[in-house]
Amino acid sequence: MKRPPLSSTPNRHLIARGTRTSRDEADASAWMSEHRGRAAIKPPPSVDRAMSALIKPLSQKFSGPTRHELDAQWAEIVGPQLAKLTRPEKFQSGALVVRAQGPAATLVEAQSAQILARVAAYSGKKPSKLKIIQGPLNSAPKPKARPVTNRIIKVTSASERTLTLEETLENWRKEIERREGVSLPPKSTRD
Repeated sequence: MKRPPLSSTPNRHLIARGTRTSRDEADASAWMSEHRGRAAIKPPPSVDRAMSALIKPLSQKFSGPTRHELDAQWAEIVGPQLAKLTRPEKFQSGALVVRAQGPAATLVEAQSAQILARVAAYSGKKPSKLKIIQGPLNSAPKPKARPVTNRIIKVTSASERTLTLEETLENWRKEIERREGVSLPPKSTRD
């Protein structure tokens, strides 16, 4: 049996009918390897991943622990009594900033050497100094603007009849005087 010439596509009908030979399979696999598409190009990393790969080692080298890391261990660092009156604000350029409530600032200042040593033992980086901010620990939320009371005055009539314009204005004037506690001039007459 004479073989047909090799073309760009193998004889699929021969393979499909079950008359496969090893040469047909070799031809098919050679064709597939020649016509295989390119491998997918890996997309570039996202900006946040690329930047975090650069910044994370630098931040670990040059900065200290974060405020959240200190918050988690603050009671163990300064003791339970002082932890109720203080809180770490930030670790910035070698200085640990602590917010102290009222007179607790003097206690923190008196124990500053011990606090700095304990922070160094916890984080591995010793702060160069301790800055104390005196103020409330939980900043109270700003008071919301008081809602404007409804200035629309509803006048109800005792009778079922419809009031005239003059009667409605007079009732309205009396209601304003009652609500606001002021005395309004009587209705002016126009000629």
